[in-house]
This record gives sequence, C-alpha cells and structure tokens, in this order.
Amino acid sequence: MQTLKIFGANLRDQSKGQFVVHAEGCADCAKLKGEHSRTETHATALSVSASIWADMIRDGEMTADEGLNEIHFAPCVTIP
Repeated sequence: MQTLKIFGANLRDQSKGQFVVHAEGCADCAKLKGEHSRTETHATALSVSASIWADMIRDGEMTADEGLNEIHFAPCVTIP
C-alpha cells in the first residue's frame, strides 16, 4: 500500500495523461501546485484507475484497464 497524491482531471498540461500520480510527499508535487488533487491509499495501479474512473466503469463505458492509458504514474510511485 502507498499513499498517493492524484492530480487531475483538467490539468493544464495533459501531455502525459488526464491524471498524474505521485507519492505523497514527493518534491515534484510542488510543480503541480494549484491543480485539483486528492490523496488516497492504494495497493495497485489498477485500483487507482478504478477509483478515478469509478463512474464510467459503473456505467459500462470503460474498464479500469482502459483507464490506465490516461494516468501517468511518476517514478516515485512504487505500487505494481
């Protein structure tokens, strides 16, 4: 399990995806100051995706696997 800072959606720079995920306390989080974020604890990247895209997954519009394509996990994130 790792506590993560999830930034997005509507990031000013979406070149890496709609969401960017860093480990809580990572110095790079300061670069995203002002962006919408939330802090959550997860065991896997798939559970992060399931949390972010819960409404769309529930409505059958996508799967958590598909959602991973729009999430950038920074190197500080150590979950599988």
